[in-house]
Amino acid sequence: FFFKQKTAYEIYQCDWSSDVCSSDLPEKKPTAGGEEYTLYTVVAKHLIKHNFSEAGNLLNNFLSIYHSEKVEARAHFYLGQSYYFQARYKNAFLEFLMAEDLYYQDVRNWLNAIFNVLTSTVQ
Repeated sequence: FFFKQKTAYEIYQCDWSSDVCSSDLPEKKPTAGGEEYTLYTVVAKHLIKHNFSEAGNLLNNFLSIYHSEKVEARAHFYLGQSYYFQARYKNAFLEFLMAEDLYYQDVRNWLNAIFNVLTSTVQ
């Protein structure tokens, strides 16, 4: 499973509890137990509810042990999102790079959002 992603601007501007923004959740909840379920739980209970600090802490804990390549890349992707929304752009950038090999286009959208934020603050 992979949560369908939108640009940072689209996600930030929407009500994450609505059906439109809940498209970040998979259509089918993973079965209980296992790494995919754990990642799903962190994202569903914290990240999409704008609890970015707690989501970041839980994702860092999640990444402290071995996971399959795809699940680890997704966890880095979501950790990048949590950092982005905490204005921790350097950390977000690095996390998105960790997911880039498997999720190139989705990562590109977020990296572009980071560059746009950073260039607008420089001007």
